[in-house]
Amino acid sequence: GLDALSSTVCGLVDPLELARSAHPEEEMVRAADAAHGELCETLHRLNTSAELHAAAAAAARGASALSTGGGSDRGCGESDPGCGADEAPLCEA
Repeated sequence: GLDALSSTVCGLVDPLELARSAHPEEEMVRAADAAHGELCETLHRLNTSAELHAAAAAAARGASALSTGGGSDRGCGESDPGCGADEAPLCEA
């Protein structure tokens, strides 16, 4: 679910970091820097979106209710320490 999506998106950050710091062509460095900036800005907006957090928590409660017959009081940050809105953005330098 969301953990797999988060891992996939975050897996894009590392190659961009490598290209930004080690690619021999300045044009590639600039392109990687721009892509990194856009990706990190998007991740920050997603990480700090109260609306998205509420929707994910509601979906988690619904999935829990379907699989166990009861609701779940577990918040997003408890299932993945890096996904809480009070956590630092994924791409802080």
